Amino acid sequence: MDVKRGYLLTTLFVLSLVVGIFAGYLIANQQQLKPINPSGVALGLGSEEGLKTIVVTGEGVVTTEPDLVELSLGVQTFAESAEDALRLNSERMNKVVESLKALGLSEDDFKTGSLTLSPQYSREEPHSIVGYRATNTIIIKFTDLSMAGKVIDTAVSAGANRVLGIYFKLSEEKAAEVKVEALKLAALDAKAKAESIASALDVEIVGVYKVSESYMPVYPVRGGFDIAEVKAETPVFPGEVQGRASVQVEFLIK
Repeated sequence: MDVKRGYLLTTLFVLSLVVGIFAGYLIANQQQLKPINPSGVALGLGSEEGLKTIVVTGEGVVTTEPDLVELSLGVQTFAESAEDALRLNSERMNKVVESLKALGLSEDDFKTGSLTLSPQYSREEPHSIVGYRATNTIIIKFTDLSMAGKVIDTAVSAGANRVLGIYFKLSEEKAAEVKVEALKLAALDAKAKAESIASALDVEIVGVYKVSESYMPVYPVRGGFDIAEVKAETPVFPGEVQGRASVQVEFLIK
């Protein structure tokens, strides 16, 4: 009799536990949590209707004048010995740097780009070393764009025989300003597009669900110069710098 009673109680306990779990599952499905966005609109995450959104991409472009120049130039020398190639190269590069300092550039405006020394071999078999080539390149930064042509001419006259390229850029401060403005324009463009779409579809924008952005500056580049083309008063035109921003926004609608 006690065994039967214990068996009955155990069975009733298991059944009540199963019923409680099932009831809890039903209640959880019927009363899903609905987060509220800043506009006070309930979003049925995980519900059948899901989120109602409009996804648009806005573009923003800011065009401005560069305020920084980077000039890459160098000296290349050849001699029978490695020591002579380096010595000749050093002497000529020092003359180039001193001549540019005379234009008003300071030590901080110069940075070494690369320094290489390589053996040169004869064309006949068997190949043998006939000398050494030393190449030294420097990068010069300055903010007076009108000096670009004069800097090139002065460097070449002093012994530079490689002009690798000239780059017109933005200083860090101005680059930051351009980026912020381009992103702002892109965001406003996205908003205008979303509002036009919402109006046409007869829906209302009630918030922002997701935003992603990208940015890329576009700099004008003047390629390397052929030394034979470099003359007195070499004309160099800076061009314009563009900041291009893209913003993708997913707007909540109802």
